[in-house]
Amino acid sequence: MELANQSDIDLDSLLFSGDNFISEIASTQIYNSDFIIIENETHFLDLLSTTDNRIESGSKLYFPDDIRIDLSDKYGIVIEENVTLLGSRGVSGKIGTAFYTTNFSNPSNYVV
Repeated sequence: MELANQSDIDLDSLLFSGDNFISEIASTQIYNSDFIIIENETHFLDLLSTTDNRIESGSKLYFPDDIRIDLSDKYGIVIEENVTLLGSRGVSGKIGTAFYTTNFSNPSNYVV
């Protein structure tokens, strides 16, 4: 959490790890697996609406394109433990998926 508060951190230099960490994966592994392939912003938002804004433990989501997902006015989204979010950043020059919001910080929207 400390790193998340530092705006000058180079996210590419952070080391990621964990039981489900996959450093490299071929697209055939994605399409022949139990990953949910998120095709666009609407698909992701529809998924959230059908799961009560919760990405459940064990879920595997793959974002194959340079998708922009606007989470403005979306509150209470929960990503449980043991969730894999995998993107295509760096594959064939893709910049990868980005989540963003246009809402300003309001502490009343935070969950403890």
